[in-house]
Amino acid sequence: MTKTIVLHCYGCGSPLPIISNANQVTCPYCGLVNKITYDDGDPTAAIDALNQRAEQLADDILLLELNKSLLELDRAWDQEIETYKFKNSDGSGKLLGPTEAILRASPFAFLGAWLLMIAIDTNAPINIGLIILFFFGLAAIAVSVFEAYQNLKKVWSYQMAVARYYDQRDKLLSQIAKVEKRLKEKAKQN
Repeated sequence: MTKTIVLHCYGCGSPLPIISNANQVTCPYCGLVNKITYDDGDPTAAIDALNQRAEQLADDILLLELNKSLLELDRAWDQEIETYKFKNSDGSGKLLGPTEAILRASPFAFLGAWLLMIAIDTNAPINIGLIILFFFGLAAIAVSVFEAYQNLKKVWSYQMAVARYYDQRDKLLSQIAKVEKRLKEKAKQN
């Protein structure tokens, strides 16, 4: 009776069904010819060695994929962070905290308050000019509040994005550490 044993390809790690006492098998996935040697007619040692090597390759590939994912995450973050910067008149950008974000909108608030004070503090009889001045003051304050809100929204979005980025990064680093630890343990065993 023919016994079927499952090995893994040296090239891609795919399972290779082989028939006992076969000297080689071609991987149906990547086409690599995997040579099989037996010790004293017992294929167990060779099969174990092939399986260990396949596991080693699978871990090596996983480690490379995790490091690639980490690199891609860092590159994407470098691009994303630019969207949260407040642009200066010279074209440079700066990340702001909540206080700075509110202060960027304050010139409109000061203008509005000044226009309201002029409109209200005057002893002149009410006329169309004072009414227009009053409404321009209110409009300037409204623009200031809206701009402050938009600035704060951008700051809060940045803070949430930072938390999300570091959460994803920590997960990848944890996975990398686990694979590296497993590789070191296997290296000590061999």
